[in-house]
Amino acid sequence: MKLSAIRSSGKKAEKGAWVDGLPGAGDLALQVRAFGNSDYARRRLALYEAEPAENRPRGVLLPDIQKRHEDILLVETILTGWRNLEDDEGPITYSSERAAELIGEPDSDFRLLVVTAANSVRDAGKLDLEEAAGNSKKRSAGD
Repeated sequence: MKLSAIRSSGKKAEKGAWVDGLPGAGDLALQVRAFGNSDYARRRLALYEAEPAENRPRGVLLPDIQKRHEDILLVETILTGWRNLEDDEGPITYSSERAAELIGEPDSDFRLLVVTAANSVRDAGKLDLEEAAGNSKKRSAGD
């Protein structure tokens, strides 16, 4: 396995990547980091530990608290930008405040688009690593 493949996958997870071609999203492009990036892991733990015990019976967050945490994590550690997002008045400039509004809208698929994009960055990293591992196996087998 090439070290460059490992570094590339790690950079995508940490710094993020532009994802377009999302189903039903037209020309929208989202800049996202992968789930599990270092900020995500730290912030997730901090949010969990800040919850009172009654919100996490048996160590499991109540569903409404879990969703609130997920929304915070999407805004603070996953979504870092967008292109080609407009409303009736024109282009919408990225801001974390606007992202929080869009992710929190109950009748919107925006949250699902962000999750899908973040999963694709994570999965692309896995594929990069799998391809690199496959290539090294082929080279080893051919030696």
